Amino acid sequence: MIFGEVIETDSVLGTLNAVGAGLGFCFTPDYVRQICPATVAIRSLDIDPLLQIDLLVAFRTGDDTPALQVFLDLLRTWIAERQPVALPAE
Repeated sequence: MIFGEVIETDSVLGTLNAVGAGLGFCFTPDYVRQICPATVAIRSLDIDPLLQIDLLVAFRTGDDTPALQVFLDLLRTWIAERQPVALPAE
């Protein structure tokens, strides 16, 4: 069996609606459970080791607000405590 892309969507909800309409299936993050239509079944995958995904942080270019700096500092600290990976320098 060969799988191919059937439809491309521009949002998580669009993807879920396409799945609910019978246009295919998808992998999705856990938070989708909260917005999942009744026509879509969500099941956890029992995978060992757990999958890892790359996450990015996005903010406005040139933003030097104190709130953003505090957030980035907290994020750097949180990441450093969990793994030996750091955010790129500003």
